[in-house]
Amino acid sequence: MWTFKLIILEPLRLVEAIVMALLPEKEVETIFVLGYFRSGTTYLQELMAANKNHRTLTIFQSILPEVSLCFGWLFRPLLSFVTSIFRIHNNYHYHPFDWNYPGEDD
Repeated sequence: MWTFKLIILEPLRLVEAIVMALLPEKEVETIFVLGYFRSGTTYLQELMAANKNHRTLTIFQSILPEVSLCFGWLFRPLLSFVTSIFRIHNNYHYHPFDWNYPGEDD
């Protein structure tokens, strides 16, 4: 399965790497949210992401980091369609599945 993902996404990842190399770099401050299981860290991420000046890692970005910046417009609706067809739920967070929900990078 990993090889299949690599073969399909590698050309898109190279395009994204070229685009990101051409864009000017921006200074950003990084905040790491650390905590124990069920301690409210995801809720804190949601609160921080509600402000338009802050961003958080989404489930989509944590699953497809290779193509999430340039090709999110293509893959996010496709994956949303697949999750709605198969009625996939986010049982871990007791929340309806949403690709824009804060994700973790373990």
